[in-house]
Amino acid sequence: MAEVIVIGGGNAGLPAAIHAVDGGAHVTVVEKTGELGGALWFTSHSISGAGTQMQQRRGIIDSPQAHFDDIWRIGHGCATPEILRVATEGAGAAIDWLEAIGVPFTHESPWQQRGRMPGHAVYGAPRTYTPIPLDGIAGSGPGRQVLRALERQIDQRRDQLTIRYRTRAERLILGQDGRVTAVRVRREDRTEDLPADAVVLATGGFGANRTMLRACIPDFPDGAISICPPHAQGDGIRLAEEAGAALVNMDMFVVVASGIADRRAPELAIYWLMLPAARPPAIAGDIWVNRQGKRFIREDEVSPDAREVALMAQPGCELFAIFDEPMRRGLTEEVAATTRASFEGRTPNIIFSAPTIEDLADRLGLPPPALRATVDRYNAAVDAGHDPDFGRESMPKRIDSPPFHGLPSAGMIFLTHGGVKIAPDARVVRTDGSVFPNLFAAGEVMGAGQVMGRAFAGGQGVGMALTFGILAGTNAAAAAIAPHLADSKRSKNASSRAT
Repeated sequence: MAEVIVIGGGNAGLPAAIHAVDGGAHVTVVEKTGELGGALWFTSHSISGAGTQMQQRRGIIDSPQAHFDDIWRIGHGCATPEILRVATEGAGAAIDWLEAIGVPFTHESPWQQRGRMPGHAVYGAPRTYTPIPLDGIAGSGPGRQVLRALERQIDQRRDQLTIRYRTRAERLILGQDGRVTAVRVRREDRTEDLPADAVVLATGGFGANRTMLRACIPDFPDGAISICPPHAQGDGIRLAEEAGAALVNMDMFVVVASGIADRRAPELAIYWLMLPAARPPAIAGDIWVNRQGKRFIREDEVSPDAREVALMAQPGCELFAIFDEPMRRGLTEEVAATTRASFEGRTPNIIFSAPTIEDLADRLGLPPPALRATVDRYNAAVDAGHDPDFGRESMPKRIDSPPFHGLPSAGMIFLTHGGVKIAPDARVVRTDGSVFPNLFAAGEVMGAGQVMGRAFAGGQGVGMALTFGILAGTNAAAAAIAPHLADSKRSKNASSRAT
């Protein structure tokens, strides 16, 4: 039987494995951790797609073309058009498949970003879907709901599917014709070459590999926080590059504004997403300053992209929210409860406090005269009812009632935009522009930039992995089986001639 090896058992790898089995191949999943799921353990798993059965049932008019146009706009025209086309044309069917295999979606699905300050740029139609959290688990519960459904599908195919846990892929072995013939893997101190008729790379990105981030992105800010899962080390990108694959968008990155690191692991850990949507300045009244103690954006900016671009331009990609005691009391429900749940016993002094603005600046490591001048100028704007610097509309009160407080945060990444270049059929592209006949890639290993451009498009991190996982698995099975069919046909012809 034809053999497909899927490297990575996560959000892209599991759909790839399932569809490769359904395509007639035997599949071996090589998973370097001790469990399946990958980013599904960490993601909230909102997915976007147009033309779904859920949309039709609700009478929502939408199309893959409209989805394409929205992402093209959101990503500043930096996506790869032919790859984005495949993503948007396949997303609806992928979501229908999840529903068919038992993933329950919220009754609001599909929904549309709303509110004063949305977390992602707004789509032109309700096309975002969220699974019901598994067993009431908040946060990443929806991702685990999807994982449960995928694991059921895996279990139904165990006679044609093998999973090798705690096994790391070390090398793609190529034949003289340029095909991948085997994958060299290591488990503990033992290496082995696994024969392969086709291979799918589904290893995720490199957001947890600080060394690789700095090497690929020369201007990657020191203060930026990664909330990527620890296994996101760029393994598949390295494997592909060593085999002669082309990489794309490796210096592209986008941060979300903004998050707070656990000081025990400041380069990797984040426990609370400080999205403006959760702390609207219309209620909070705080101002945002950079490392120089200066404001750099209107704090009630409604565009997520504008917030992200402005933050990336600041020294260290850092943001300091400055507010006074009445504002802190007003934020108790919005901030304090979340802070207690996320940081209690882990990271003390998330909010720094001081009796004067100058003392607060010292505590935050900001220049006191600059912060004093910034607060005074903002207070004058509040008195005048007009912000001459940034045009902020909501200025509920002066920052003038001690003690004064500061909350340091930084831009964060939750996926990487650079990765392995692919063709529209998910085959990996070589540096000379040709394609590997039997090497495929799906999910974040291909980089979010090919689908999203220079931005975050809501629901596309998960959607990209799912859509291209299905495509890669289906096409890998066909590529694996084709030589066997040709050999069989030649044998039959030879036998016929002999008789």
